[in-house]
Amino acid sequence: MAHTIHKGVFPVAPTVFDEEGRLDLEGQRRAVDFMIEQVHKYPGKVSIYSAGSLTNVAAAVRMNTTFATNAKELVVMGGDVVLN
Repeated sequence: MAHTIHKGVFPVAPTVFDEEGRLDLEGQRRAVDFMIEQVHKYPGKVSIYSAGSLTNVAAAVRMNTTFATNAKELVVMGGDVVLN
């Protein structure tokens, strides 16, 4: 399945289930790999938006030393910050 990036929005991979109703991810790309690929393909033009946990962003930064430098910005949809 070909994905198209439209106005900077990342495509959502289709959910695939096997005959027994279990999630089948064989052959699916990981989000972190897609993020790294796109940031390097379009340096300085990709905004990373996170509305939940930052697990994939953290993994991308650890896996690729130039990920953060090549991303345009990181937009985080709030949570809770406790300062002691």
